[in-house]
Amino acid sequence: MAQTPASKKPKKIVPREPVPCTIREFADYERDIGTLLTEIDTIRQAAEEAKKHVDVVAELEIGPKKDRLIALAKAMRTYAETKRGELTQDDTVKIVSVGDAGTIRWLTTPPSIVIKKDDLDDVITYLIKHHRHRFVRRKIEVNKEALGDHLDIAEAIPGISVERTPKFVIKPAGRDDRVECNLDTNRWKIVESSSEDITPSAA
Repeated sequence: MAQTPASKKPKKIVPREPVPCTIREFADYERDIGTLLTEIDTIRQAAEEAKKHVDVVAELEIGPKKDRLIALAKAMRTYAETKRGELTQDDTVKIVSVGDAGTIRWLTTPPSIVIKKDDLDDVITYLIKHHRHRFVRRKIEVNKEALGDHLDIAEAIPGISVERTPKFVIKPAGRDDRVECNLDTNRWKIVESSSEDITPSAA
């Protein structure tokens, strides 16, 4: 029997716009981009609000189930503690089978070091003061910001390359975000606090 070829994902239809012929058309395009950025923001905000609503509804349904789950678990633990010797055959059985329902067990996790955030500096000071340097880890990393201020030094260091990315930037009036094109890769993205690559895959 001949196999049916896997269905291919349809190619995305990439819209094309004619190149503006005048500075007025050029400005109209930028105004349109500003409008589109606003519409994108509106849709994204609506999607986030819808997601919040879905999460709230889901939590209302999940909450009672979580409560019963915990109640069942507590009841099981109470029973298991009263029958521990019998269930574990006086602690000789580590994993107790509960038939086809599953298993239970008592265990203690391996030791782990816990340091409260507020105590971290005091702990480090104590270790250094008492010459416990083997318990202090120093992270060494390249200060790229400092090297950025000394490009002549950076370019002379083996393994370091200095990139200068040519970009075409469109920033519509009244907007905090902008649209950028990386002229090396021809990739477009919306740039604000977070970046969104908007280059169609078929481009």
